[in-house]
Amino acid sequence: MKKISPELVRTLQEFSRSYIQKREKAFSGLDFAALREELARIKDRAIERSDELLDIFMARAAARGSHVHFASGSQQANEIIYRVLKERGIKVLVKGKSMVSEETGLNDYLSRRGIEARETDLGEWIIQLAGEAPTHMVMPAIHLNRRQVAEVFRERLGEEVPEDISRLVKVARRQVRKKILEAGAGLSGANALLAEEGAVLLVTNEGNGRLVTSVPPVHIVLTSREKVLPSLPEALKLLRVLTRNATGQEISSYVTVIAGPPREEQHIVIVDNNRSRLKRDYEFREVLRCIKCSACLNVCPVYQLVGGQEFSHVYMGGIGSLLTAWVHGLKQSKDLVSFCLSCHRCHEICSAEIPIAELVRKLRAKIVREEGGKLWKKAAFGLVLGKPPVERKIFALGRAARPVISREGKMRIPLAAGMLKRVEKFPAPAVKSFSSMLKEEKQKEKESGVEREKGGKKVALFPGCLIENFFPETGLAAYRVLRRSGFEVEAPFDGCCGFPAASSGFVEEARKEFKMAADKLLAGDYYRIVTFCPTCTSMLRELGPGLMTEIVLDEEKARIFKERVRTFVSFANEEGMCARGLEEAGGEFGAEKQIGQTGAGTESRAEEGFGSGEVTKQANETEVRNVIKHEIEFKGGPETESGLKTEGEAAKIPKTKITYHDSCHHKFVLKEERLSRELLEKAGYELAEMENSDICCGFAGVFSVEKAEISEELLRQKLEAIEKSGAEVVAVDCPGCLLQIKGGLLAAGKQIRAQHTAELITGE
Repeated sequence: MKKISPELVRTLQEFSRSYIQKREKAFSGLDFAALREELARIKDRAIERSDELLDIFMARAAARGSHVHFASGSQQANEIIYRVLKERGIKVLVKGKSMVSEETGLNDYLSRRGIEARETDLGEWIIQLAGEAPTHMVMPAIHLNRRQVAEVFRERLGEEVPEDISRLVKVARRQVRKKILEAGAGLSGANALLAEEGAVLLVTNEGNGRLVTSVPPVHIVLTSREKVLPSLPEALKLLRVLTRNATGQEISSYVTVIAGPPREEQHIVIVDNNRSRLKRDYEFREVLRCIKCSACLNVCPVYQLVGGQEFSHVYMGGIGSLLTAWVHGLKQSKDLVSFCLSCHRCHEICSAEIPIAELVRKLRAKIVREEGGKLWKKAAFGLVLGKPPVERKIFALGRAARPVISREGKMRIPLAAGMLKRVEKFPAPAVKSFSSMLKEEKQKEKESGVEREKGGKKVALFPGCLIENFFPETGLAAYRVLRRSGFEVEAPFDGCCGFPAASSGFVEEARKEFKMAADKLLAGDYYRIVTFCPTCTSMLRELGPGLMTEIVLDEEKARIFKERVRTFVSFANEEGMCARGLEEAGGEFGAEKQIGQTGAGTESRAEEGFGSGEVTKQANETEVRNVIKHEIEFKGGPETESGLKTEGEAAKIPKTKITYHDSCHHKFVLKEERLSRELLEKAGYELAEMENSDICCGFAGVFSVEKAEISEELLRQKLEAIEKSGAEVVAVDCPGCLLQIKGGLLAAGKQIRAQHTAELITGE
């Protein structure tokens, strides 16, 4: 890929910030969720009835005097348009914005046959002058700033134009309108085809759209079959979302309904390009809901770094990779899907509720199945992550070699190159695995004689690959607080959940990995299965059972996963656990107040809701005091003779200032980001929000090494935001984010600590 341009990044990110503010204002007082849910229903019904609606539209449009053509593909569509122009001796065609004409390659097709196709939309006109392709579906020249536009004008028009927007627009208007008056035909796209009315709906922000459709004697509409809607009322529902979500406007400058030829003659060319095949594919047909608002591009972290020239094949971004797979073929979408972080921001903002990230994952699987996947990925998922004994041996070797491969806590690989060079930006594996530390902890419990009696609810900890091998202290902290709260705790499986393989499209490998985890986790009949990773949670709760239902897991077992799997913060909230939440009056649990003032033992502690309330009445007062003492010592506060803080002393303890990074799956899939913040504040931390806390840190598993330059730029921006917050600690809920951010802080020599929320709220 091309080197990331700082100028492009500034331009796109400034636009994104402005867009988000304008969009929020435009939707003020409206229920976006309800609006897009209604639009999704309208589009789904129209897609289902599209053959019938197209027949109605073509008949009604013909009755109004239009010539309606149906083209199976790009070649046929271009031939139809060329024939219309040639038969009328037209040498100049002026165009309003039409992404379908980009899809068919119409400009080049006509140029090779002696017909000039001249763009009139300002953005399209600028990039045509520059000899480039559109980089955005709504704002095709968004990647260019005013200085660059002025340079294009000077080079292509021979005019010295100042870098002033109003002057640039005047030059463009003069040039464009001259060409419109010369043209024998005008071409536009369509935002919707209205079956009942036999009319075309066109939404534009410039007057050029109306000039192109009404000044030349011949008007040609080039559009695609999924644009058909039953009637104008449905189109008005679309308009309520389209302009607000596309540009942050309540309504566009021009909304035009064209029913019949505006002048002498009108031709409507409707292109299929495999959309009818996509309609029959019930796994991917939601892609046809897309109304080309481009909101997904406006919030995509990767698009904001590389733009639409890199992240496109005509259509841009995640939705572009999906459209490309059918319109231009799987091979053309193969590289595009690797740009997607699967952060799910696109789904949050999509006008028609298209689960873009999930469909990109499925598209990767389709590509692997039909085109083949990369061998190194297949080996990593099938021969390493798919075989826990092999994974254990590899990490055991890593731990043994730690004196050689670790430098100041981060990886060091002699003679590293390529992907291995990127790995050097991560922390080194831990000295011990979580499994071995847990074994030692249980042995100590047994030897010390404080091993709790069995009888509490049984909980399974699912560490996942990264807690097991890189951050075992997080797992151990959770284990200790769960034990103190009266739970029986096991860690039955130390391997991979299968998500990395599934996300990369290696479904068979993912199935095998998930099945191994599922067999172990279902065998224990656990009250809860607690994870430290929102991505693992998503895999265990939703994606994994979906992969397995027809083969191994029946519906009952899938239901068990859905009901029992929790992230640690979700479980801690449900059960009332937060060891650092002991405040001067007993705080969240009331334990300190009861013991310090009344001398009551475990009965008072259980009554006041300490932890899960599963602490047995047989536990003695000394043990409870020791637990509280440990928690106070961690907090760094002074103690009374009884080992407890007085209210006055507790008030003097300074709060640790932390900031919080929103992991993508935690916020956009599980919706638990507010929960983590509340738990951290209850635990006594001062929370300082960082800018763009919900922008991806750039890890995203394989993405971090496959698209290293993008990953590192996202990390750089994240570290900058963390430092600006003034926090001492950055809290995260995803071990992948912890690996990325902690590695970045180590590499940059920053004193800021990165810790998992589970560690921070348990007080370990």
